[in-house]
Amino acid sequence: MNSLLLTRAQHLTLSGALALATLSLPAWAGVYKWVDADGVVHYSDQRPEGVSSQEMGIKPIPRSGSEGASVGLDEQVRTLDEKQELERLRDQQASENAEAAKREADNCKMAKENLDVLMKQARIRAKGDDGELHFLTPEEILEQRKKAQEVIDRDCK
Repeated sequence: MNSLLLTRAQHLTLSGALALATLSLPAWAGVYKWVDADGVVHYSDQRPEGVSSQEMGIKPIPRSGSEGASVGLDEQVRTLDEKQELERLRDQQASENAEAAKREADNCKMAKENLDVLMKQARIRAKGDDGELHFLTPEEILEQRKKAQEVIDRDCK
């Protein structure tokens, strides 16, 4: 008789443990992202059935009530979206910085070449505002040297 009671007690303990584990499952589930047939992006703490989804690597706040869980999940999705936007902006900034550095390097090279010509050549022809070629005066050569040196000082680092 004792062994039968013990078995029932074990059964009740095991049933209770399984019930608690089942109730706490949503707290361990991840956040999933998927795109529906209309191209709309969805996020949920439950893996969608019949649709390819991606686990986002964040955990939802444990459910104390269904409304509180969706607020916690919405906040995490918003945070994830903000992180993704920040990463996109960082990538864009890095790309713009690389382009600016290339422009500066190109300007530097061109200014050094121009200054070299301005220092070595006595007679320099340039297009005027009218589109005609004319020889630079000594004053114009000095002005062009000054401009080239300013570009070198600014862009050659």
